[in-house]
Amino acid sequence: QDAGEPEPTNLLAIVLHTALAFGFREDERVQAGVSQLEGLLRTDALPASQPERADWLVQAAMAMAEQPEAERDVVTVGLLRERLAELEPGMLERYAVYGFPTFDQPDDLVLARSALRLGIGGEWLRPWVERIEAAQDEQGLWRLGRALPAPAGVQWEAEGEPSRWVSAQALYVLRAFYGE
Repeated sequence: QDAGEPEPTNLLAIVLHTALAFGFREDERVQAGVSQLEGLLRTDALPASQPERADWLVQAAMAMAEQPEAERDVVTVGLLRERLAELEPGMLERYAVYGFPTFDQPDDLVLARSALRLGIGGEWLRPWVERIEAAQDEQGLWRLGRALPAPAGVQWEAEGEPSRWVSAQALYVLRAFYGE
């Protein structure tokens, strides 16, 4: 990794997502982090490989989607849309493996949901949504493809089995993209 290239995992965005989701948008450290993230998005100093660049951008979208619409920088959201639209589902096969949790390994669902929440959907998003739609099983559910090990005593849904979490995320995306 080059000295000037950012880490493939966008830790700033992951921390901001959590802080914003829990209502800390007024905190000066959160505001400084949002400004820093916006500054990074305005440069081209993103990871070079498509999978790492995709993760970085999707994590940024996930964080920015937690901001109230009125507080989002329109130029930055537009740049984020352009960069996300450059990604190709065929180059990111692991994005078709839906997991929980998804902070460090985003997937089609996180990409599409974040884009839709930011209001930057459109035709560029259609191949991603169609891939989500195609993953629906014969029972109308989506399966958990990847789960991180859980702490002792905590039971996640089983990998390979139908997942309430993944199905709910997929249904949100389909409804937001196609409408009622």
